[in-house]
Amino acid sequence: MQKKLLTVGLLLILLLVLAVSDVIYFPISRTKLDFVQRYTVDQINENWEKYLKSIPKEQEKTVAYDVFLNQLNFIERRFVERVFAINPQELGFKGPYFSKEPVEKLTPIPAKQFTVAGEEYDTGINYMPDNVYAGYEKMMQAMERDLGKRLYVDSAYRSPGYQADIFFYYLGEENNYSLSENAGWVAMPGYSEHGYKNTAVDFINQDGISGEGKNQVPEDFEKLPEYEWLTQNAARFNFYLTYPRDNSFGVNYEPWHWHWEEK
Repeated sequence: MQKKLLTVGLLLILLLVLAVSDVIYFPISRTKLDFVQRYTVDQINENWEKYLKSIPKEQEKTVAYDVFLNQLNFIERRFVERVFAINPQELGFKGPYFSKEPVEKLTPIPAKQFTVAGEEYDTGINYMPDNVYAGYEKMMQAMERDLGKRLYVDSAYRSPGYQADIFFYYLGEENNYSLSENAGWVAMPGYSEHGYKNTAVDFINQDGISGEGKNQVPEDFEKLPEYEWLTQNAARFNFYLTYPRDNSFGVNYEPWHWHWEEK
């Protein structure tokens, strides 16, 4: 009996060593994480969700990268570092690197609530660099004059830490633990226009149509008169569509995503 218990104990230790090695040392598949790595992603998301619930809402999208990493144990943290050490081009993303430095002088944008398909949706508190927000407000004033309606901010500035959280959330919840599939929708920290001084804005209309919400497709936003207005007028206010169809960045079509750039 004692020999059997010893054997079982040794097997458990071996399995634990293999599991830890899998997360820390073994290759990371670009197409589908293995079951140990998938479990690790779930634990990371659980820890980060718990942390976000513990802080004031207005701090969520400005949390520093290192603060997020500090919520993880050594194994989880090492896995995050290994994932973000992958060259995004290996995953099909061809966009430029911007920065992991936080952006200062941010204007807060109050949360907006919508009822979409019978369900409540809250954008949360967003932020824009002051100059981008000034351009956004001027553009919306012009849209209201022309259409009698405006677009709201579904997402704008995200700190590198919050971008890491978004990347892992969608990896586990939406994109089947596939890094290459995930990279077509969510950029790694440092590569996202949402974390840059020329912050991108994801728009949502007064009816909660964004093109990326539940039971929505990009064409839902594309059909809006607000989108048509943007295609004809946004450049006057230094806003540009980043990811049209068949774009060169390897990112899926995102008609709601417009970045600010002074040309």
